[in-house]
Amino acid sequence: MIKYLLTFLFYNLAIILPSTGAENIPGLTNKNLIREGMPEEASAYQETSRGYIRYSSNNFLSWKDDKRLIISKSVKGKSQLHLLNGRQGKAKQITFFKSKGVGSAVPVHLSGKDGFLVGRDQNGNEYHQYYFIDRLTRHIIKLTDQKYRYSSYEVSKDKNYILFSRSLGTSNRKSLSLLDLTQSEAGEKTLLETGKSLIPLDWSADGNTVLILDYVSTTENYLALLNITTGELDYITPQDQNWAFPDARFTKDGAGLFIASNVGSDVVNLRYMNLKTRKIYYVAREINWPVVDLDLSPDGKTLAIVSNENGLNRIYFLNTDTYKLHDPKGTQMLGIISKLTFSPNSSKVAMNLSHPLLPRNVFVYDLKQKKLKKWAENRNTPIKNPKLSMPQLIYYPTFDKDYGGRQRTIPAWVYRPREENKKFKKSPVIISLHGGPASQQRLSLNTTYQYLANHMGIAIIAPNVRGSKGYGRNYINLDNGYKREDSVKDVGALLDWIKANPDLDEDRVMVMGGSYGGYMVLASLVHYSDRLKAGIDRVGISNFTTFLENTSEYRVDSRRSEYGDERNPEMRAFHAKISPLNNAAKIKKPLFVIQGKNDPRVPASEARQIVNAVKANGIPVWYLLATNEGHGFKKNKNRRFLTRSTIAFINKYLLDHVDLDTPAIRGEGR
Repeated sequence: MIKYLLTFLFYNLAIILPSTGAENIPGLTNKNLIREGMPEEASAYQETSRGYIRYSSNNFLSWKDDKRLIISKSVKGKSQLHLLNGRQGKAKQITFFKSKGVGSAVPVHLSGKDGFLVGRDQNGNEYHQYYFIDRLTRHIIKLTDQKYRYSSYEVSKDKNYILFSRSLGTSNRKSLSLLDLTQSEAGEKTLLETGKSLIPLDWSADGNTVLILDYVSTTENYLALLNITTGELDYITPQDQNWAFPDARFTKDGAGLFIASNVGSDVVNLRYMNLKTRKIYYVAREINWPVVDLDLSPDGKTLAIVSNENGLNRIYFLNTDTYKLHDPKGTQMLGIISKLTFSPNSSKVAMNLSHPLLPRNVFVYDLKQKKLKKWAENRNTPIKNPKLSMPQLIYYPTFDKDYGGRQRTIPAWVYRPREENKKFKKSPVIISLHGGPASQQRLSLNTTYQYLANHMGIAIIAPNVRGSKGYGRNYINLDNGYKREDSVKDVGALLDWIKANPDLDEDRVMVMGGSYGGYMVLASLVHYSDRLKAGIDRVGISNFTTFLENTSEYRVDSRRSEYGDERNPEMRAFHAKISPLNNAAKIKKPLFVIQGKNDPRVPASEARQIVNAVKANGIPVWYLLATNEGHGFKKNKNRRFLTRSTIAFINKYLLDHVDLDTPAIRGEGR
């Protein structure tokens, strides 16, 4: 009787008591998300892009053998390893992690057991550790030492050894260590301790030498050879010349290197280095755009090359005997290529390939058949609108001249709403600013851009302002040191370009960006508040001095080489002058600040201080802090609420509370 009475009361109370709707918005009840200044009503977060384009990405990680690939797929929001049995074959799930998924995997043998080396961090802290997973039993063995933070690794050709690059926690004490996989109890052997950022690139065929990149910054790094037996580091490029060497591979005989470098050039080209004489020679001069990735076939006969042509990739193959370059048909300007890797028998090359209209997937190029084929299937179902926008490349004039005395122009990608999806006579605009700063707006499927353009009727402009990579050494250095705000002036020039285009609404423009792009958002609001409606800052830098004083010690040197050394009094004064925090009184438009508490790159204090400062202006400031995230939101539950919040902010402060279903916006009015 009591049971029936309780049931009656439960259902009747559910009817009598009003519902807030919060139970339908997970972010409002998510204890890991801290909100300040944001709406409390569930109705504010009803709009979501979830389901607008429902798709699954496949991510190639490595070859298991000549016919099978190790890939990662999302399972219930977590990246899990799968073994793909041939083209269009069945993908068998290997890992079943309940918390964070897998970021990387390569096949290795541990004491004769067949398995995989996988890396994971915790809650976005980038404190990576590595594990061995037995392929048959799925038993997991931790391989690395918890007191170290592991940043990169390279596995020997025979799969018996791993060379790790690591730092002691978050400190600047760094080392290279060797792990012997033939003995499970051997542990790591420290080969070299240093304060430098040393990255292993490739093992020699005999296993005695590892090619090392001494990374200082995007434009300054050096190549060295590490003797595995003695731990001796032999620099093979001059240490008094600032050149970039983004990638390099040993030749099969070990007598030389194929390297991507800008030695003596503005653009990174393909070169060959004779290791005996240390002389460098040009190879494949036909490739005019920057070379960004290399892989040499196991038989040493073919070098695969990827170039970056305005944010799109092209693939080439070089015959290492004749040095003849092959530009295969059907692979020109494919999109974005990553993880380019030859099969063990050298007959195929696997890669990840993404495109502005298609999700990332696994493709394999067959060198004998000379065909590129998709190997994995993904679920790609455009629910509400199957027609997406292909971005248009434009160049807009900025404030200064280039080295030839001509008006400098800035490249940018423009995502306009398709004609049938236009909601306004003049499209509102969101300027999306990339991080880095030496990064680049590139063309993969961006569902956020597509939703904003084709559901909300907003034009997205993604510029590659000065300091972006992909356009040569001179261009990437244009924002260094005391020239930092010149990149902000490029945003001002873009506002002029928007004003000159009759299909764009100059009165409704907002900026958004993450990391360094977050700084660009804040700086743009400082300088152009009268021309902007609002800004969204994700994990952004608000003061270069406090950022450099509080970012993780292991990365501070590389950041000083980019932003300037805050320990120098003159540079410190310059940082104070341009700091958005110190100029926060000039920010007069609504701001949304998004931050992960565990961010090792841009500490959460950068967000906290700018939120407090801009609040003092009496303008709306939304603040969303995730206690279980790092440099960006990775967890699906958090990302879903972030998407809802972003849309709510855009609706309120860019579109002025406009209801997208009302006839007014479909007619002559704004």
